[in-house]
Amino acid sequence: MGLDMNPNRGTDEMVTVSVKKWLTADRQELVDDGDPRAAVLYCTPGMQIPRSEAERHGLVDTDDDQATDTDKEAKARTEPPNKARTRPAANK
Repeated sequence: MGLDMNPNRGTDEMVTVSVKKWLTADRQELVDDGDPRAAVLYCTPGMQIPRSEAERHGLVDTDDDQATDTDKEAKARTEPPNKARTRPAANK
């Protein structure tokens, strides 16, 4: 089987990929889906790969730590409004 073991996998943060990418036949370059040089499937949307691999292949922005967050995760981190400071709704 063509399985590569990565001893650092357990220590690396995993990120979710949102695109389908392929490796070229020589496995040196990552190309988009539909590229004629595509030979080996690397990832599909929803797959999790180590952050170091995603950064190496340019799938995430290394300067932006929030690049892989979904809108749902970002919304969960925002603070809810302080209900004690809001005015109660008027009785109807």
